[in-house]
Amino acid sequence: MRMYHLILASALMLGAPADSAAAPIDQPFTLCSGWPNTLALRSLQFDPSPPSIKKPFLLVASGTLAMTIQPGAKMTVTQTLGSMPVAQSNLDLCAKASLSGLTCPIAPGAYSIRQDISEPAGIQIPPFVPIKVHVEAYNGDGSKLLCFDTNVKFTP
Repeated sequence: MRMYHLILASALMLGAPADSAAAPIDQPFTLCSGWPNTLALRSLQFDPSPPSIKKPFLLVASGTLAMTIQPGAKMTVTQTLGSMPVAQSNLDLCAKASLSGLTCPIAPGAYSIRQDISEPAGIQIPPFVPIKVHVEAYNGDGSKLLCFDTNVKFTP
């Protein structure tokens, strides 16, 4: 499953300012205790909400970065269905940020993104069943940037 695109975008909060014409619905998320959440996720939204298994959806995310993201920054995204692990992705944050025209180091500040997300063909996601997504991001020096959990339910 390619949910890592969704979570990568929400964790990076990089790119062009969000267009205020759309009115997505807030996606609940929970920050992990014991983490500084140096990359402070303020808002995570899908449009439509809930997203469809068969159609692309828009991710709108915003937040504030309190420290510079250094080269070597990494993110782990773990997805589970119930208690069963479904997928785990290890991502290079700087490589993904470069797709938005940004290069590491990335300066502190407020960021917002709008990203179209498409699930690849052939992935079997059951409708209306929550998929838990757990995200942990670390800076190039190994310091903690962000940790959060969210549940995503897709419609047919």
